[in-house]
Amino acid sequence: MGMNKGYLDKTVYWPTVQKAWNYLTQTAMQPDGKIGYVQPIGERAIPGQVVNKDSTAGFGVGAFYWPQQKCINF
Repeated sequence: MGMNKGYLDKTVYWPTVQKAWNYLTQTAMQPDGKIGYVQPIGERAIPGQVVNKDSTAGFGVGAFYWPQQKCINF
């Protein structure tokens, strides 16, 4: 949103956006379509809990599609 609105310099921040998108598409998205590496929300977070490809939650999908939509607008 910051780059789309002109608040952030695209030449500075676009490489970071690309790196994050690559992580989401190449690591977090699993072959079966699930989004892994989703950290539990506040009250369910456990100190030292392992977050891995099998760590999923319903809100993980939104965290995947929101940046996708922003990149398309960019």
